[in-house]
Amino acid sequence: MPTKRDAEEAKRRGEENAAKKTKMHNGEATEVKQLHPGGESDELQGRRDVKGWASCGFIISTTSNEAARMLDLSIEQVIGWFGDPYQTAASSSEADPCWVIPYCIMIWLKYLGASAGEDDPVLIENLAKAEKALSEREHSEREVLLFHCLKELSGGKFEESLLLVEDYLSQYPRDAMGLKLQNDICYFTGQNFRMRDGVARCLPEMDEETPFYGYILGMYAFVLEESFEYDKGKAEEMIRLLIESKDNWEHSNLRHAPFSQKLALNDFICRCHISWHLALSYLDLGVFSHL
Repeated sequence: MPTKRDAEEAKRRGEENAAKKTKMHNGEATEVKQLHPGGESDELQGRRDVKGWASCGFIISTTSNEAARMLDLSIEQVIGWFGDPYQTAASSSEADPCWVIPYCIMIWLKYLGASAGEDDPVLIENLAKAEKALSEREHSEREVLLFHCLKELSGGKFEESLLLVEDYLSQYPRDAMGLKLQNDICYFTGQNFRMRDGVARCLPEMDEETPFYGYILGMYAFVLEESFEYDKGKAEEMIRLLIESKDNWEHSNLRHAPFSQKLALNDFICRCHISWHLALSYLDLGVFSHL
């Protein structure tokens, strides 16, 4: 005869099953978790769900609206330099373990953001999960190409990865994630003019309805400044700040541009930032007494 404890356990399992969605693919069940069964969290309000991504021209291979919204938030965090984009992408992968794109962001941030080597166990694990996701579910050509960009990058093949990203952007110029990836690889490899040209090629295909358009204007301001086009970069940046005020990276641009023209050496924030660069230079030169 079932005990009270058995009844409580059965009720608990029932509640867990009710909070899960199941997608059938090729005759196999793939579990898609609902991370917020009680309702949508505040940070996901207004984020693109599956239909929202489709309305922007991007068909995604997940059926989980939670995973889609988490990915949308993670991309903005990457571009805007706020929050914890790695953890947000990890939450997206928890909502749908068989969607490759969240793993792409995790690979990207682990390799470039955390300077992980090719033998880093977390990086290897994320790559394995991404490849498993691709093997268990059919993904779009866009998603597969994006993964290959990150796979090349995680192997230290910067130029090969960059060529793939640029090919990707020629097909999907409105994708902020791909553009930010191109921007990051160029930044890490010191290719300032290539970084500028990458944004310049995509901008004509965008408008104010493009997701993260304000951030992209800020990105353009930064690459103009890095290409020594200071006045133009500052003008674009002022427009950018009127549209999107959360981007900490782009607020920094206003500090960089005037310093580059030697107009703001008395600025406290700027002096702190330059002191940091100077300290790294002394460290590299071995002049420890000046540190």
